[in-house]
Amino acid sequence: MRMYYYIIPFLVYILTIPLINYNHGLIIRVAILSLFLLAFRKFYRFRLKFDVFSVLAGIIVFLLWILLEGHYPLFGAASIYVPKNIASLFFRVFSFVIIAPIIEEFFTRNFLARILIKNDWQKVRLGAFTTTSFIFTALFFGFSHNRWLPGLIAGAILNYTIHRKKDMGSVILAHSTANILLSVYIIYTKSWFLW
Repeated sequence: MRMYYYIIPFLVYILTIPLINYNHGLIIRVAILSLFLLAFRKFYRFRLKFDVFSVLAGIIVFLLWILLEGHYPLFGAASIYVPKNIASLFFRVFSFVIIAPIIEEFFTRNFLARILIKNDWQKVRLGAFTTTSFIFTALFFGFSHNRWLPGLIAGAILNYTIHRKKDMGSVILAHSTANILLSVYIIYTKSWFLW
């Protein structure tokens, strides 16, 4: 039954993406997802502590995301979010840096990676992988982004991060670091298409 605490917020996260393009839709999406995380906080516990390895993993993911841009075909159509004001920019960055890493990492590397090893997934040690679960979660992560090539590589790097650190805080830190750097880059260069 615990799996639903990861599946439902992830599905809501995916299904509410179209809200971003509507007036106040982003605020509504952030509010809904924040409520899910608050309601299920017992299942989303982690300690965020500075960790050089995780920060470096996030920097590498960011660099790959930028350096590979334009060198491969995109997967599906991308919607471009251009913030209308400071408030919409704040909510976009908050969603990108805080909410996305938590929901994506708990679903992909806490739940999915372990259930692929054993149906009784809670008995599988966090950070454990089989070859199949490692490849599948990297593919899942990659193809859940329209920028699939850096997404695949990021998926493998994040898999390795949790395998090495065995800690949700470390993999969330790596993911958040990449998204913070990407947010700064997007805002500074006005490369809104990267969102």
